[in-house]
Amino acid sequence: MAEPITVVLADDHPLMRDGIRATLTRDAGLRVVGEASDAYEALDLALTLRPRLLVLDLNMPGPPAAEVVRHLAGHRPGTRVLVLTAYDDDARVRELLDAGAGGYLVKDVSPAVVLRAARQVADGGTWFPGSLVERVAEGEALDEREQGVLRELAAGKTDAEIGAALYLSQRTVRRVLRDLSARWGADSRVDLAVRAVELGLGPKQP
Repeated sequence: MAEPITVVLADDHPLMRDGIRATLTRDAGLRVVGEASDAYEALDLALTLRPRLLVLDLNMPGPPAAEVVRHLAGHRPGTRVLVLTAYDDDARVRELLDAGAGGYLVKDVSPAVVLRAARQVADGGTWFPGSLVERVAEGEALDEREQGVLRELAAGKTDAEIGAALYLSQRTVRRVLRDLSARWGADSRVDLAVRAVELGLGPKQP
């Protein structure tokens, strides 16, 4: 009989942690060997207990999740990381991919999906929602000028204001927007602004 997959579970909300633990223990092939309520404790347990999988909440006290993932990738590559979050955030997906996370899962998925993702990541695979990865790739395919124009457009600026901010002529701004509209089948500036926000190019939050 195969050894169970050992798991460290990290979430700073006790009720959420209880729910995730209950889900994971439905599978006899998964065994939760440690629990953490902040990122420091999660990292310490992962390095000490050496589980095959760390299930890590994205937003907890302590260092950012991407730093935890990056540290484990360098010091304990045998521990895979599945990140759980309440938010569907392209920028975070990009950051976690770059750091070496094996998966990213929004918390409102079904228990069955959590179990499939946990096993797949623990076994060396990846689990990222396809729509998110596609949008991240789409954003990275934009050149610097296109990203700049979209960012200013999402901030509600006119063509003249976009041009002034980026040192471009209004004619160039209009051409960039026209090309993007044709590429994406966008019917209006609003459609382009919405797509910009989806790609993580919206106004920065204070």
